[in-house]
Amino acid sequence: MVGMMDDATAGRLFKQMLSIMNGSDEPDPDDLKMVLAFIRRFWADQEEKDARAIEQRRQAALSRWHKESVAPVDE
Repeated sequence: MVGMMDDATAGRLFKQMLSIMNGSDEPDPDDLKMVLAFIRRFWADQEEKDARAIEQRRQAALSRWHKESVAPVDE
């Protein structure tokens, strides 16, 4: 069973996460590499999901716009 992370390690993890989010390329500490690799993969997956959702909404909006622009005019 994996034990809880001590406060100092948790603080270093949080600091490294903020560093990653701010675009730093400093290497991950050896004792946090596994956790940070998981976090990086999660963030990448989430970005992919967000991009797909944005594209789906964009396509739906274009489809609605196209239907409205070519709809017959009732006289």
